[in-house]
Amino acid sequence: MATRVVVRAEWFTYRYPALVPGEQPQTALDDLTFAIPARQVVGLVGASGSGLTTLCLALVGLVPHETGGTVRGWLVVAGQETTSVPPAELARSVGIVFEDPEANLIGLSVADEVAFALELRGLPPREVAQRVAWALETVGLAHDADRPSGQLSGGQKQRLALAVALAAQPELLVLDQPTSQLDPRGKRELLQALAALAADPVRSLTIVLAERDSDLLLPLVERVLGLANGRLVLDAPPAEAFTDPERLHALGTAEPQLAALTRHLRARGLSTAPRLFRHVSEAAAYLRTAFERERQDSGRPSPLDLSQSSSAQLCGAAGQMIGPDLAPEPVLRIERLSFHYPNGPLVLRDVELTLAPGEVVAVVGPNGSGKTTLARQVIGALHPTAGRVLVTGQDTRTKTIAQLAAFVGYVAQNPDHQLVQATPLAEVSFGLRQLGLPAEEVEQRARETLARFGLLPFAERQLPLLSRGQRQLVALAAAVAREPALLVLDEPTSALDQAGREFLVHLLAERAAAGASTLLISHDLRLVARCAHRVVLLSEGIVRAEGPPREVLGDAELLQASGLVPLPVTELSCALGLPPALEPEELIAALLTPSAAVAPEPAQAARSPTVPSVHSEPTLPRRQRAVPALARLDPRVKLALVLVAALPLLLWQSPLVLVVVVILLHVLLWRGGGFDRARLTAVWRALAPLLLLVLLLRPLFDRAGEPVLVSYGPFTLTLPSILGAVGTALRLVALALLALAWVATTSERALVQGLVRLGLPASVGLALTIGL
Repeated sequence: MATRVVVRAEWFTYRYPALVPGEQPQTALDDLTFAIPARQVVGLVGASGSGLTTLCLALVGLVPHETGGTVRGWLVVAGQETTSVPPAELARSVGIVFEDPEANLIGLSVADEVAFALELRGLPPREVAQRVAWALETVGLAHDADRPSGQLSGGQKQRLALAVALAAQPELLVLDQPTSQLDPRGKRELLQALAALAADPVRSLTIVLAERDSDLLLPLVERVLGLANGRLVLDAPPAEAFTDPERLHALGTAEPQLAALTRHLRARGLSTAPRLFRHVSEAAAYLRTAFERERQDSGRPSPLDLSQSSSAQLCGAAGQMIGPDLAPEPVLRIERLSFHYPNGPLVLRDVELTLAPGEVVAVVGPNGSGKTTLARQVIGALHPTAGRVLVTGQDTRTKTIAQLAAFVGYVAQNPDHQLVQATPLAEVSFGLRQLGLPAEEVEQRARETLARFGLLPFAERQLPLLSRGQRQLVALAAAVAREPALLVLDEPTSALDQAGREFLVHLLAERAAAGASTLLISHDLRLVARCAHRVVLLSEGIVRAEGPPREVLGDAELLQASGLVPLPVTELSCALGLPPALEPEELIAALLTPSAAVAPEPAQAARSPTVPSVHSEPTLPRRQRAVPALARLDPRVKLALVLVAALPLLLWQSPLVLVVVVILLHVLLWRGGGFDRARLTAVWRALAPLLLLVLLLRPLFDRAGEPVLVSYGPFTLTLPSILGAVGTALRLVALALLALAWVATTSERALVQGLVRLGLPASVGLALTIGL
């Protein structure tokens, strides 16, 4: 039986609308022809601006429906031609995780974010709950279900965006740079989850993964597609795609460490080495036998020196600095810094750190460990709860952000959060003008900086029209142009391709040689190993370790205990019982050392982590708060019952009947609505002023009836007026309790879901949910 094709592109070409009337439209995708069968995992690679994001948007129908422009050729996804099907309809079979995770979120709680789209589709509440629990368990957010999504770290938001897409159980899952803000452990967990999903025959999921982390792609994908200037220049299996480092570099991707290891082994004459190791366990099994035998046969000593590895060339062997001697007065001094947000737990605890002139210090740690909070302390956006932060000897609590910006540069994790001008030239010039420079010098320095960053051709282009990687370079250029004594970088490579990473490494080396300091916050351990002089490991707001890169990043046990995962080569060296290596050359040097002894394979060592079965039912918490009976009732049924009950309440006049109704409604709220005595008392307190007003004013204006109880001048009080006032008050109470029984037990999402089931357009439901 032929395998069904999920994606088919035939001469598919897309051009964005012209930026300026009369200008030639920009071709983003050019004559793409390929097919992706069901259940295949495909990796997309390409340099910044190559068309990766555009292709991802085309696969879900946002191109051209939301972007405009012109299309030629065909792109068929899940049996539907994307240009003729609205994205909302295509979304029933195709899910996407955007490059910016916040584009997937609308500001609800974690569980509500996942449930929202499912409810708009009218799925039964029980099925929605099961899918939400499964999706959150899959991405590791089950314990954060009730947290507001706005309180999550960047990496946690990326996990949540993936959960939103997975919960819809699409036929095709499109992931655009889904790990750009994940820590190494988060990347591995994502790898395990995607591998399990792809292997699950029940779900039959096809995955298209646009990703520049080749170490992540290597063990996962079955096929690699490469784009360059919108054209398909690579369509090959991993064994072919990852064994050509020059081609990978041209496609904006670094060579995987295990692929580099294989290449170096073959270069040493080990013809028995496989063409490509895809897993650490494979490399460990081979090296325990073949390499030891080869070394004994050849009798060759180690031809390499650790000081020649790429991780030592920029920061020195064993993490020793290359550059000027450390000055006695540090640029940055953090003394016993502790911090917590209002009404929250401590995010940073007794953090101490110094940064000398000409030094690059990297802060690594898992998502949510306090790294971004630490960066915001340094730039003065937050102030310590305890301790102090000194920048060039000045306490940040006594300076404004604008004053600190004179000698502190900052690049945020999301460049869109700090870019405030319309074009790259305007953005860089804006920062320079704050220094009081003459207009001519501002123009000259801005253009020189843009040229240095390769952005001069885009100097006048609108920022939203640049790729995310290009916008990240603009933010970096604006910070560097001011020549700050201290540069604080928060995940500066999250959207950069390999060329951008290489540029950043050399930029930081040049700054260090000139005596300028950098505080680098990054999940990219390969980058940290190459350019940092010292590494600080932060976990749960506490400094767990500090030292040279080889000392901290080479301690696999420490990294794993702190919520990180070592580099593949480091993991391999530890599995072999060798000194920790950060680069493939270092591992080979250790193996070729005559005194080196490879440890035998332990019972559970060097094996790939067990992939969890994500299709099984997740384990629910043992203790859950009981859901009131009224809350379990369909909101449409409740609304109908409320309307039916409200009509007789408006007609009944007997106070006795109304008293009985009020009592029954109290019982209903108590037993069916989960109201305790305190909540019922609060309801009466809220109604008391209105009831008192009715009881006092109704008799003054209603003087009809007999007998007259009191008559004094114009004031007449009759028994019917009193009974009427009591009846009106009871009717108001009954209506209020009836409305409360519906409002207090019906969430906004449940209401919108019910209305959508009745035929309300999903777009209107989305607007109602956001508004409510």
